Amino acid sequence: MSYSSTEVRVPSPRDAHKKRTRLALREAALKLFAAQGFDTTTIEEIAEKVGVAARTFFRYFPTKESVLFLRENAWVQSFVQIYRGEPTALGDIDAMCAALAQLASSFVQDRESQNLFERIVASSPTLRGRIQGHVEENIQRVAEVIATRRGLSQPDESCVLLAEVGMLTHKRAIHVWLEQPDTPLSDAVVEEFRLLRELLVHTEPAKAARRRSSKSPEQIVGPLAKQIRGQVRG
Repeated sequence: MSYSSTEVRVPSPRDAHKKRTRLALREAALKLFAAQGFDTTTIEEIAEKVGVAARTFFRYFPTKESVLFLRENAWVQSFVQIYRGEPTALGDIDAMCAALAQLASSFVQDRESQNLFERIVASSPTLRGRIQGHVEENIQRVAEVIATRRGLSQPDESCVLLAEVGMLTHKRAIHVWLEQPDTPLSDAVVEEFRLLRELLVHTEPAKAARRRSSKSPEQIVGPLAKQIRGQVRG
């Protein structure tokens, strides 16, 4: 059955129940991970908190680790779609800032979960190693959409470096938002990207700065990104 653009598909009771169960499992898992550690928490304990059997957990999550990335995967997909649709008149960095600021609303009601996530990752060396794999995957996906927006068939090194810097800048904005509850995340995103643009401008050699009117920040992001690449991967 097809749906016209004006029709709205109402979730069935079964779909609504599945969504509630998935979110309940995630919430219970995050609280247990934060309270007693990721490594020592069992799937049986998570399921028991929600009042379901352990086998039910695997209907929603393939692994214990995947609980942590339920919303992140959807967030990255949303970013890719929004970024790709930003006006072509915007440079890469401005388009990234606009897309991330727009997505900030998805975090507003999730401050507690984000705080728990940060605590969980910080407390588990094993998990931090696993997280890095997900970070690299996200950087690659962002690099691919940057390449697409530039009309490239695949990302080059400049696309990858810009993706790394962009994700680091967004990470900094999240930390500001978590530490300063009165600061909206969208404002933190805009401010961090303003600082990034300012830094890009001031890292140009004096001679190049005199020719800056013909260069965009994206064209000089490579050297800066190489300097801070380790921060992204840390």
